[in-house]
Amino acid sequence: MKQTLYIVTDSPSANEEEAAKLFESLKGLGFNVMELNDKNVDVLYKLSQDIINSNIVFKTEEDVLKLKMIICDEFDIESIQHLLAKRRDGDIPMARHILSTLLYKGGYGSSKRIGKEVGDRDHATVLHSIKVIQNIIDTKDEKYIDMLKQICLKTGMMNKMKLEP
Repeated sequence: MKQTLYIVTDSPSANEEEAAKLFESLKGLGFNVMELNDKNVDVLYKLSQDIINSNIVFKTEEDVLKLKMIICDEFDIESIQHLLAKRRDGDIPMARHILSTLLYKGGYGSSKRIGKEVGDRDHATVLHSIKVIQNIIDTKDEKYIDMLKQICLKTGMMNKMKLEP
């Protein structure tokens, strides 16, 4: 069931650009966002910021770099450059699928932004990666589920991926 969150955009503490970013972040996290004018503008604006901050795991470039290093370590990939290269050998594509999915579920941004972060790939590739990982979870592919669990434990993504430890 999709929740509707009402956000006020005419907050004295928020300019239009901040409000637009806020709306996009909430939409990316799966919220149905509607504008609302109310007297409690600051409270609603703060609430929406708190929701975003509590749902976004990967906020900075440093967070993304740590995730890439964890994935490289888990998959025994030599370097981040190898992870992001156009290579398709071994488990490298699966590692990129996991990277894309975790960035998406962790609220890093749009599929276009994530694609750029995952070796300058197209947004459709990111969406495909999410489907691949969901299929692995649905079919209970133990090899990759175990790797995914380890990565999720190290990154705090266990709840967002709905995996059991």
